Amino acid sequence: RSAPSRTISLTQNGAEAATDVRRALEVDLGFRVITPGDDWVVMEKGLPYGYLVWAHYAAVAICLVGIALTFLFAFEQTVTLTMGRPVAVEAVKRGGASLSSTSLRLVSGPFSAGYTERAEGADPDSIRSKLVASLSHERPVYEMRAGSLYPVDWKLDIAVMDDGVTVLEKAMGPGDPLRYGNFTFYLDGLDQTFRVRVEEHPLMLNVRNNDELVIPGIGPGLGLPVRFSVFKTGTLEKIDGSIERVSPHTRMTLSGKSNSGEDLGRISPGGSIYINGASLTLVDVDVNPVLGYRYDPGARLLRWGGVLLLATMALRLFGFWQMAAYRVDYSAPVV
Repeated sequence: RSAPSRTISLTQNGAEAATDVRRALEVDLGFRVITPGDDWVVMEKGLPYGYLVWAHYAAVAICLVGIALTFLFAFEQTVTLTMGRPVAVEAVKRGGASLSSTSLRLVSGPFSAGYTERAEGADPDSIRSKLVASLSHERPVYEMRAGSLYPVDWKLDIAVMDDGVTVLEKAMGPGDPLRYGNFTFYLDGLDQTFRVRVEEHPLMLNVRNNDELVIPGIGPGLGLPVRFSVFKTGTLEKIDGSIERVSPHTRMTLSGKSNSGEDLGRISPGGSIYINGASLTLVDVDVNPVLGYRYDPGARLLRWGGVLLLATMALRLFGFWQMAAYRVDYSAPVV
């Protein structure tokens, strides 16, 4: 029972007063009855507050279930793909001690990247730079340096097979991972392997990008230490805004303690570089995308539970809602 905040004297008898008050609240003011009774009658107007409370509790329960599922069953793993070949997606058991194969297979398509040129101002002390500076209607002088291509975009075609049937095909890109079921796949890196032949030697040397390769028979000591940069292929946006295809290539630099980082030149598959009178041929390059993936059965529950929780909190705090309770007092001479 609640103490009334306002008392109104009516001229009707008890039965008429109860009917007229309820009709005025329902018809004229738009209230609806929540709890009818012989004593206090509770009515509300606007949003159904009781249902909002239950929806709020349900959202909290959904979030708790999502947290439990994530804690118990979520895991992360990586997989290296080979273009055109199905590769199994493995699941990590509780504790990360062992792996088990799932029914999912990933098939990689070609990988391509988008690059842009970055130019640096020419020597400001040169006669040409001073001349350009004095003639403001001419464009500044720039010079391109070796390897001045910078990645700004990439694309990887991926197909998902489930029980031997292709169920999804997607072109992955920056900020656009692949999602299927409770799995989320994203590009973690590129595994690039260069196969190199010295002169006409039948055996080839294998090396990954940015790893050191010692080429025997060239240079002093055990051989010449070199490194290969990231293999570049795709499109190039030039400084003038034009777009052109990038000729697939890498750059070779000296490694070791002396002359480390010295650029030895650009080399493409099938091309050669001559060092100290010996030819070094890049036979081919294997580019294998490395995908990271996360399995999280509670992610969707957390996402939708969080949305429902925020919505119910906002409606409870800022939504229009009124409650009124009244009773007709028959004990006094005046109703």
